Amino acid sequence: WSETGIWAAGCSDGEIVLWDCQNLTQRSVQTIDSGMIETLAWPFNGDSLAVGTHQGDFFLMPAEGSLDHVLSKGSGGQVAWIPDTGNLVVQSATTVSTFGTEDRIERTNFLRHDQQITAIAWGSSRSRLNYAREGSPLQVLDIMTGNVDSILKQPSKYTSSLAVRRSDGALAAVGIDRSVRVWGAGGTGAQEFLGHEDWVRVAAWSSESGLLVTAGDDHSVRIWDADRGECVGVLVGQSEPVRSIAWSPDGKVFASGGDDHFVRLWNAETYQHAALSQDFLHPIRSLAWSPDGQVLAVAAGRSVALWRSDLSEEIQRFSAQTRFNSITWSPDGRSLAGSGNDRAIWIWDPERTEPVHKLMGHAGAVSSVSWSPDGMLLASIGSDATIRIWDPLAGELLITAVPHAHGVTFVTPDERVACAGPDDGLWWVEGWGRFRTDDIPERRVTVAEALAPASHSYWRW
Repeated sequence: WSETGIWAAGCSDGEIVLWDCQNLTQRSVQTIDSGMIETLAWPFNGDSLAVGTHQGDFFLMPAEGSLDHVLSKGSGGQVAWIPDTGNLVVQSATTVSTFGTEDRIERTNFLRHDQQITAIAWGSSRSRLNYAREGSPLQVLDIMTGNVDSILKQPSKYTSSLAVRRSDGALAAVGIDRSVRVWGAGGTGAQEFLGHEDWVRVAAWSSESGLLVTAGDDHSVRIWDADRGECVGVLVGQSEPVRSIAWSPDGKVFASGGDDHFVRLWNAETYQHAALSQDFLHPIRSLAWSPDGQVLAVAAGRSVALWRSDLSEEIQRFSAQTRFNSITWSPDGRSLAGSGNDRAIWIWDPERTEPVHKLMGHAGAVSSVSWSPDGMLLASIGSDATIRIWDPLAGELLITAVPHAHGVTFVTPDERVACAGPDDGLWWVEGWGRFRTDDIPERRVTVAEALAPASHSYWRW
């Protein structure tokens, strides 16, 4: 609401509607090409509406007039007016800035987090989580001890997907540089495979054959034998970029989906097309097979649909007022987790339409969720540049990890903090920003010891 009686509404399709509240009439409609409207803010005089989009573009919209693009700040966007100054506070995924609306000059820029976290994948145990940050080396975080080890020493511009082979712990990473990188367990024996002609969006291992499938913006799906170091198949037929790949548990079939709105099944032995879904009317954002191989979950638009494994019949559908970005089954197949742009993580029982839990904690869109191998923990990342670890059974946030250039900061829901650095061991902080240097222990403690009081453990081992 503005002080002058104008009501503004922002929509997921980029549309902004202004209404006159006195006579209940529509004043104007404007459409932005840069995606979902993330936030709206009126100044006290009601002259110009500030608009932030999910892609990080910021606009000014006069009460009488057209949109004026003022700046871009990457993904995510929140805006607020500073009283009596005519200046804006602009928050993106990684920075908080002030912006002069008259001279169009960005006055200050405060680094909120070093880089956005772009991908996660659990290692062979529930305490080790691989993650990628924009412009930083790939790293593995031990969430119990606070240790952080670099896998890829040189910075990676943007890693869009990480995948771990369960049989031996091999790690695959793909991204904007068009390459496919594979490491053995512990980050040894690095290999690089070339062949894609554009951004590689996704990678997935077969648990049976050990083959690696990758796909992306060049519309192709490639199959790699990482042990032999060669590409053994190139599949064509996608008319748009591919955003998701999922292997069936028995390794006989894998599914692909992307911006053409269709899901395709491929025979893993002949590399031939096996089945084609209906048109989902929205880009396919994520695919996930149930552990028993009987159900394929499909995230497209504002719904997650459960289909029989041959795509012959839809058997369940979950819907919400948000675009879903990622879905993953629990190892026992009893739960399905999904994340979206509404900052929430949804956990469903496949037999029920209503969610069992709706987990809130992220300050921005949640881009990916991943279940630990034993099903006891759920990890998530989002545009707020944090890694959050959840107890999916209880529906509780256990810990927030904030990776940065000097290590990792851990925060519990009651705001007790522990900091882990590469050389200084681990210490805890009493409240935000107040380091108790006199209490740094001589021995290296674990995150669980530092953050869990004697009466309760945040880690339900």
